[in-house]
Amino acid sequence: MITEFYVFGYETVQYNCGFKPIVNISFKTDDGFKFIKHVLLDHKEVEAFFRSIDVEVYEFAQIPGKEGRCFIEKDCERYFVRGWINKEGEIKG
Repeated sequence: MITEFYVFGYETVQYNCGFKPIVNISFKTDDGFKFIKHVLLDHKEVEAFFRSIDVEVYEFAQIPGKEGRCFIEKDCERYFVRGWINKEGEIKG
């Protein structure tokens, strides 16, 4: 399902395999609004996320308050981001 999302924040968390960026977003679903923390897994997904909100890569100060579109799927009563939609309408990530 394609939906619009709103960015509340961005943080970097240390895992055993290194640092991972996490975005705090909300999006509208058939079940109402959902708030999630989504881990951006690799540099391609980081780029796709930034392109979806029309911000240059790693301009962190501009992230909160931005809106974009993403492709989500529901699995076992939870929603997952499967791709980010850039301004040209292409799904990446």
